[in-house]
Order: sequence, then structure tokens, then C-alpha cells
Amino acid sequence: MPTRQEEGCLEYMLLVDINDPTHVVFVEEWSDRASFDRHLLVEGLQQVLSTVAPLLSEPTAVYELDDAMVTD
Repeated sequence: MPTRQEEGCLEYMLLVDINDPTHVVFVEEWSDRASFDRHLLVEGLQQVLSTVAPLLSEPTAVYELDDAMVTD
């Protein structure tokens, strides 16, 4: 996947709900916010988003999460 080669990409997975294969989730981890912001501007991603947007039953959502349960 080209995204995995982008600067700052630490993790990039596409997961499919086993009970509803029409529900997919991308789990991404970026080294910093600037890397993620650059990723959102990549032409290939923009093309994919514009192609699939009309096919979606609801708008995409982005959740910014923290691994708060992990302690050092």
C-alpha cells in the first residue's frame, strides 16, 4: 500500500466488520499531526475519496484517538 510508504506513517490497516462487510474502518497511526495532514492531501487519496463518496451510506468520520490505557 502506498500509504505505508508515506513519511510519518507508522501503521495503516483496513479492517472489515465480520458481521457487516459493508462497514470498513481504516486504522492509521502517524508520527505527528503534520504527517497525517499531508496524507489527507495526497492526490491518490483524494481520488479514492471522491470516487467512493457517492457510494457511502453515511459520511466518513475521523476519530483522533490516544492510547491512554498504555502506561510507561
